Amino acid sequence: MVAGTDYAVRVRLADLTPSGAVVSDLAVETEPGTTRTLTLRAPFPLAQAPVMGDDGDLVVFGIAGRETIDLIVSDIAPGPQLTFRLSGVAAAPEVHGSGAIPPFDPGATVPARPSPFPAMPVITGSRSDLHIAGGGYTLSLVLSVRAVMAAVPTSAFGARWRRSGGTSWTYTATFPAEGGAVTIPGVVDGQAYDVEVWAISANWYISDSASISACQAVIPQPAAPSSVLPSSANGVMTVLVGGDDTDMAWELTIQAPTAAVPAMGGQIAPTQVVRFTGSAYSMAVPLKGTYQFSLRGVGWQGALSSPVLFSLTNAQA
Repeated sequence: MVAGTDYAVRVRLADLTPSGAVVSDLAVETEPGTTRTLTLRAPFPLAQAPVMGDDGDLVVFGIAGRETIDLIVSDIAPGPQLTFRLSGVAAAPEVHGSGAIPPFDPGATVPARPSPFPAMPVITGSRSDLHIAGGGYTLSLVLSVRAVMAAVPTSAFGARWRRSGGTSWTYTATFPAEGGAVTIPGVVDGQAYDVEVWAISANWYISDSASISACQAVIPQPAAPSSVLPSSANGVMTVLVGGDDTDMAWELTIQAPTAAVPAMGGQIAPTQVVRFTGSAYSMAVPLKGTYQFSLRGVGWQGALSSPVLFSLTNAQA
């Protein structure tokens, strides 16, 4: 309490009967220090003393001369220096006491700002990728990742990975979102991995993580050639390999005609197997007849793809 200020107590019993009507304000005597005793400034007849103890009995303490009333807050308006202006209407139990008061928007806060975080990406698939160089190879897991359209665009993906069942995570570099992929390098053939991927905004806010568990790393089998164009002219056979396969190694099996007749004085073994790299291979076909060919892709440690079969006829005797 503040020195020099008059305080009072008001008592109201729950039954609001004449005997329990509101008791006039009782002036309170203030003294320096702290006390547990409430001292009234004027004597109070014992016969008029209210008997307290029922649910709903009300005792109000405050500054004398100021009225305390029940209000329902109808509006809260923000003000300067973290202050608010409250607007209220007198409570009307006969209106509001019989049901729930409808909710209202107090307007006490400024409109919420849009979230700065991008949406969680979606992992749509995985594959193993093999890079052969210098007599060795590097096996990688490549996850296909799709950014989700949201108010905050995704600029990049981040990721971390571990062996399945492990506890130590390894973090990768970031990957451009337009690439749609995350690469986990240096994995082991036959090992399973857990991977988590998140989206990164231009302002380096990150999303929740999408995850994939027990993703198997497997040395991929070589792909069969997707485009083969054989031709023969003047006793020379040529095989052209097109598409995106021009940097692979190939194994070509050549079966000479069973009823081969020597032509142009040449000799050829019944079956030959040759390997080449690049996009073309040529060889002499000195025998007249139809040659059968089988072309396979050659992978790591000599693994072969499924064959592409074709034939050529040498009509020159």
